[in-house]
Amino acid sequence: MCLWTVKLRNCLTGEVFSRTCQILVSAVGIFGIPKSLEVPGTVPLDMINVGVEQFQGQIFHSSRWRHDISLKGKNVVVIGNGCSATQFVPEIAPEAETVTQFIRSQHALLPPLFGI
Repeated sequence: MCLWTVKLRNCLTGEVFSRTCQILVSAVGIFGIPKSLEVPGTVPLDMINVGVEQFQGQIFHSSRWRHDISLKGKNVVVIGNGCSATQFVPEIAPEAETVTQFIRSQHALLPPLFGI
């Protein structure tokens, strides 16, 4: 059997420790910097908000989730279908009134492989 041994450092405490596992999943993201919304008629204000002059609702990036905003009974639009959206869309769907998802680029998702 092959094993992974990963050396980790707690960024808050500085503690260094190791973990050994059979399966290692990298979930660090491909770039580490959120991709701004690029839609004609928008003016990027910063990495959190994008100025859409006519829009009256809340806008935030999933990597900077706004826990102070309730999605209960709201019509939610998700732009993108990457790993984050794959995780949070099924979680917010029961709470929101509707969820509409726009896909910016093709995304591949494989089912978990068991018995490896």
